[in-house]
Amino acid sequence: MKSRSGVRRRLAPIAFALALTLGAGGTAAFAADQATIDAAKKEGALVYATNLFAPTTQKELQQAFRDFYKLPASFKMQGYIGSSSAVVSRTGEELKAGKVTVDWVAVNFATYWKDLQKRGELMKYCSPEYKGLTYRKKAGVLDGGCNFQAVAIIIFGLMWNPAYVKEDLQSWAQLANPKYKGLIIFGDVRKSGAYLDAYYGLRTDKVWTDAWLEKIKAQKPFFLLRSTDIRDRVMSGEFPIAILGYGPRAYQVRKQAKLSVSWPKEGVVEDGNYGGILAKAPHPNAAKLWNDFIFSKKGQEILIKLEAIATLRSDVNIPAEVKPFVPDLGKVKAAPVDWEHLTKAKLDPMREDFRKIFGQ
Repeated sequence: MKSRSGVRRRLAPIAFALALTLGAGGTAAFAADQATIDAAKKEGALVYATNLFAPTTQKELQQAFRDFYKLPASFKMQGYIGSSSAVVSRTGEELKAGKVTVDWVAVNFATYWKDLQKRGELMKYCSPEYKGLTYRKKAGVLDGGCNFQAVAIIIFGLMWNPAYVKEDLQSWAQLANPKYKGLIIFGDVRKSGAYLDAYYGLRTDKVWTDAWLEKIKAQKPFFLLRSTDIRDRVMSGEFPIAILGYGPRAYQVRKQAKLSVSWPKEGVVEDGNYGGILAKAPHPNAAKLWNDFIFSKKGQEILIKLEAIATLRSDVNIPAEVKPFVPDLGKVKAAPVDWEHLTKAKLDPMREDFRKIFGQ
């Protein structure tokens, strides 16, 4: 009969290996197997496209990624950053032409991800880091299984410049006040898939009614596409109030201007900025490493620190200076959206609805 001490000695290496694989909270760490790391080094490059990162964030993420996997100086990283529509357009054109240069994509446009999955354009990669996304059900975003997951939760709300607007804006209804005529900038639903998703949810759940939208139309709002451009107009005071303002953009300029953000009490839409690997990725192993890193605790902490994202991980700390710009997923009133069954056929009429109210 084998002694217990002998069994313990034989199991010790296994337990130690498991401890390296699991994080303190019992979720898998992002230490990829050496074969994948070696293969990524041989591929020598990584290309990604996203509307999530600012250039400064991109630089820090890339350096942390290189350092963690000990990638050689010759390893090339290229990040394409654009609006949600620009990212979707670029990857779509590459897929259609059969000349894919992008490995990894992150963008907030639910139907786009479902379409990619349906067409088999996504690599099935079950990252061990997906186990750490413990807030996924609470947020009610799409679950892409091993094809894609939410890198961040995107909530468009209100943004304003308190140097010009003294009122604390906590309600959509407040914007109908005639004193705000000519002071409002609006995310352009006609040109953005991300804004359209939000508009769909707010309209179908009757948060934004016909009567309210007509009052906003009377305010003569100005429309812009990019969230950074909207933020800059709020900063300058040209249009000190933004509808569908994105809180993290205010956080990025907190040292230049103290902008305020809120998630109106009538309700907001919780959408996902999803990330995944393209099936025809030219650097598949490098893409796996990058995917693991972005979803890891370390990657998410960098994104929270630099982008003020709302994360699905429960094991990350949110710095005090970030908290005013990040919605508490447990406290905001979320307008329920059936993302699983959302289709282009449902979205197109909503875009036309917006055009009917505000023009072409």
